[in-house]
Amino acid sequence: MRNVTGPQPDPRAQLWRCALLVLLAFPLPGLALWLAGRRRAGAAALAATAAAVLTLAVLWGQHRPEQLAVRLGSRPDLLESAALVVVALGTAWLSAIVGTASAAWPATATRGEKLGAMTLVVALSLAVAGPTALVARYALISRALATQVFASGVGVRADGLQVPEPRRQPHVDPWAGTPRLNVLLLGLDSAAGRVGVRPDSIVLASVDTRTGATVLFGLPRNLEKVPFPRSSPLHRLWPHGFDCGSECLLNAVWTEAVNHAGLFPGDPSPGLTATRSAVEAVLGLPVDYTVTVSLRGFMELVDAVGGVEVNVRTTLPIGGAHDGAGRVTEAPRGYIEPGRQHLDGYHALWFSRSRFASNDFDRMRRQRCMIGALVAQVDPMTFLARFPAIAAATGRNLHTDIPLSDLPAWATIAERVRAGSLTSLPLTDAVVHPDRPDFNRIRTLVRAALAIRPGPAAATAPTSGTASSSPPPSTRQGPSTAQRPTVRPPGHQRATAPQRLADAC
Repeated sequence: MRNVTGPQPDPRAQLWRCALLVLLAFPLPGLALWLAGRRRAGAAALAATAAAVLTLAVLWGQHRPEQLAVRLGSRPDLLESAALVVVALGTAWLSAIVGTASAAWPATATRGEKLGAMTLVVALSLAVAGPTALVARYALISRALATQVFASGVGVRADGLQVPEPRRQPHVDPWAGTPRLNVLLLGLDSAAGRVGVRPDSIVLASVDTRTGATVLFGLPRNLEKVPFPRSSPLHRLWPHGFDCGSECLLNAVWTEAVNHAGLFPGDPSPGLTATRSAVEAVLGLPVDYTVTVSLRGFMELVDAVGGVEVNVRTTLPIGGAHDGAGRVTEAPRGYIEPGRQHLDGYHALWFSRSRFASNDFDRMRRQRCMIGALVAQVDPMTFLARFPAIAAATGRNLHTDIPLSDLPAWATIAERVRAGSLTSLPLTDAVVHPDRPDFNRIRTLVRAALAIRPGPAAATAPTSGTASSSPPPSTRQGPSTAQRPTVRPPGHQRATAPQRLADAC
C-alpha cells in the first residue's frame, strides 16, 4: 500500500539544519531568517544589513578608522545617539538569532540534542550582547567625559573674554583665519600641608593651525619678577613685576591671585586667570585656551594605562627637603634606581617631580620625557582595554575652557598636530636666569622659534650654551621666509615624533 504521508523528516537532519542556520544568523541574520521561513523579517534584516554595510563602506572610503573614531568621539551630541543605535542593532541581531532558532527548531530531537542547540543559541547571543553592551557603555562614558572636562557652550571665559562662536561650518576649514593657536598646559600641585595651589609644570603649546607644526615652550616654575599686563588686576599691586624675592615666583602667581580674589569680581578661578596673563606677558603670546591637570591625579592616569616605561639616568630620591641653608630637613623616603624602569603611577609622579638631588630644569626635562613616553606607549588596544579607568582618571583631574561645541574643530587640529612636526624651547638656565630674567630676550627667542620652518634636513641645535643677546638672524629683515636659513635658538630641540621626547630621557 502506498504511503500517502510521505517520508518523515530525519530528526538529526533537522538538528543540523537548525545549527547551521543559527550559525549563519551570526554573520548574516537576514539570510538566515529568510532560509528559516520567516521571509518578511528576513527581507527587512537583509535591507538593514545592506544599508549598514553601504554606510560603513562610504565612511571607510572617506576617513581612516582612527579619523572616524576621533570625529565621532568629538561629538558628544552624537555619542548618545550612537549608543542607542548600537543597542537597537544589537537587539535586532539577537532577535534574528533567536527567531532563526525558533523557526528551525528540531521538534523531534532528543533532550540532549535540544540542549546542544540551545547552548549554541546562548553562546552566539552572548557573543553579540557582550560587544554591543561594551560599545554602548564606551559611547556613554565618552559623552560623560566630554561634558565633564570641556566648557559648556558659548559664554564669557574666566578672564572676561568672549568665547568664540562654535567652529562648525560644514565643508569649511574651522581654523581658517586663525593662523596660530596657543594652549597653556598647567600641572597643578595642591598637596596636603601646602597653602594654595601651585602650578608644578607650566608649558605653552603653540600650534600652526595650517600645518599642525607645534612648538612647546616650557617655563621655569621659579621664574622671578614676572610682569603683569595692564589688563591684569594684579598689575595694580605689582606694576613693575611680581618682585619680592624668592617668594614671588611664577608658580606663586596663582596663590597671590586667590589671596586677592576681591580684585577679580565674578571670576570663578582668579588663580588661573592671573597665571594665564603672566605667561602671556613673559612669552609675548596670547593664550587662547588653558588645560589644567592635577599632578596627584596624574598617578591615577598612569596606573589606569598600566604604568609607563622610562630610562632613568640617575638615582632619583622620592621626597626629601632642604632648608634655606641647604641642610637636609627631610630625608628621602626611597629612591628610583637608574636604568630602564617600568613605573607605576606613584613612581612616575616622583620621576617627574623629584628635585632633592637635582634642580627645576632637570625636572622640566623629565616631565617632557614622561609626556613623550606616555604618548608613545599607550597604543590604541591598551587605550580601548583600559578606557573606563582612563576616562575616570581624566574626568576627575583634567579640566579645560575649550568649548564642548568646538570639539569637532579640535579633532581637525589634533589630526594636523599628529602629522606635523614637534619642537620645543625649554627656558632652562642655559637660556634664561630665573632670578634676573631678560624678558625681552625671552620674547625674541619665542619669536625666532615660531619663525622656524622645520624641514627634513634641519639640524638639531645643542641644548646648552650661551646665547647671543642680539636677535637671531631669522628675526631680521632679509629674504622671504622660505629662503631664510634654519636658525635654532639655544635650548631649542627638535623631535620629529613623540618617541624622540621619550628617548631624551
